[in-house]
Amino acid sequence: HGCRLHPHQLRSLRVMHAAEAPAGWEFGAMRGGILADDPGLGKTVTMLALVLSTLGTPPALPPVFWDSRGWPLLRTNPAGLQQLLKLTNFLRRLGFERGWASGPEPAQLRRLAAFANRQGAPGDYPTIEAFETDVEAVVRVAVERRGGARASIEQVRAVREPVRLHLLAVREGLDPRQRGFNKTALGKRVQMERRLIGTSATLIIVPSSLLEHWHEQLCRHVDPAVLQLRRGGDGSPSRCGGG
Repeated sequence: HGCRLHPHQLRSLRVMHAAEAPAGWEFGAMRGGILADDPGLGKTVTMLALVLSTLGTPPALPPVFWDSRGWPLLRTNPAGLQQLLKLTNFLRRLGFERGWASGPEPAQLRRLAAFANRQGAPGDYPTIEAFETDVEAVVRVAVERRGGARASIEQVRAVREPVRLHLLAVREGLDPRQRGFNKTALGKRVQMERRLIGTSATLIIVPSSLLEHWHEQLCRHVDPAVLQLRRGGDGSPSRCGGG
């Protein structure tokens, strides 16, 4: 809506960007901060600028989350192969529920199943990222055959959440640090946080006395087509001009 930041707001925005992603940051260290400008200096607008300038940017996973050096040895690791079989069997069950009747079984699924059963070539998936790319392709087919964009959240979750947990189990089985590392304070935090689902959404928590102020500032300064606003509690859409 043509809103321009004042110099002091631009300085605050730069400082907040730096505090969110400080140079040399290591997992477990503090990030972020407090914007404590005096009243009337436009803190709300500055925070909206931070939200909009990072819009759609998913959080990056810290390198410490995973150590996948065990991937090349996976085919000689019975426990790791068992996790792969559990994943590919689940993907196949997704198809049996619908029979893949509306189309052929995805070629990626056949390649994944062959790899998990040690029938494919080791070079089919030189990295776990290549493996996950084919898993995602199969998941997209499964979601599409359940209605695609018309599928309910529950239908999509029933496909994606078990796959996500299966992939977590596969990655955890590859981590050579697992036994000793998981006993440390950092290891315990990693175990907990890498099970969280990353999101580019922004959660704004304000006292009830400031809800109308935030809503008014959003409607005044932000193009409604850019952000999707939802109320707390029931998650219903919140529209400018109509409450």
